[in-house]
Amino acid sequence: MASPSPKPPPSPATSPLTVRECEVLKLRAKGLVYKEIAGRMRISVHTVKNHLDSIHHKLGVHNTIEAINAAARYGLSFD
Repeated sequence: MASPSPKPPPSPATSPLTVRECEVLKLRAKGLVYKEIAGRMRISVHTVKNHLDSIHHKLGVHNTIEAINAAARYGLSFD
């Protein structure tokens, strides 16, 4: 019986986050507040909050710092 193949390492391609969620998280990592993110992305502040809530849920974290660290494990860059 063959052993199960090893789980691939996390990568941006395997990230559970959508492209928009990644954009929101990158802007948050740069220190922008919700209103600034909303203005830059041309979305409402409410939508920014919804994206961040979704990010936290998908990554199983409780705050943005934890989300940034978890996303980095998927290879997402916050430059």
